[in-house]
Amino acid sequence: KSYDYAGASDRWKIAADKAATYQVLKDLGSACMNCYRYADARKAFLKAGEVSSADKDRQECVRLAEQAGTYIEKWDIEQELRRKSDEKKDLPIVEMLTERGKVVIELFEDQAPNTVANFIELAEKKYFDGQIFHRTIAYFMIQGGDPQGTGTGGPGYTIKDEYGRPDARWHFPGTLSMANT
Repeated sequence: KSYDYAGASDRWKIAADKAATYQVLKDLGSACMNCYRYADARKAFLKAGEVSSADKDRQECVRLAEQAGTYIEKWDIEQELRRKSDEKKDLPIVEMLTERGKVVIELFEDQAPNTVANFIELAEKKYFDGQIFHRTIAYFMIQGGDPQGTGTGGPGYTIKDEYGRPDARWHFPGTLSMANT
């Protein structure tokens, strides 16, 4: 079941205007982060820090606001990369079938050619078939693909990390990534 983050962030904004409490404003920031509204998220986190009386909460909100600020710039870059990808229409697309439905995944082989090739090879060998999502953190991430179902297994080899490449894509909501060892 999908979640309407944009609608939720709009509803939270209305609630935040009426009751500007720390938790409401922090939740608004989180909802905005999940629907690519990074400037709104930054404002909400900063405001949450202003209304909090706890130093720990204020520091956390400053960190979250800085993170949202970084995402503002990175999202503009990502939008341009997505526009170029849409024009080319040559990226591999895979479908992942889960108990909750089908997930369509576009693989960015231009920025992660070895990772994409490895993922496709494992999928073709049915390596992922029947595996569970062994770790879920609501509104953050899910992990799967480990045949042991614990997060400690793997295919028996490692590949070079491509996240450090100058053209590496950033992780936005909906991103598929492979874990490091």
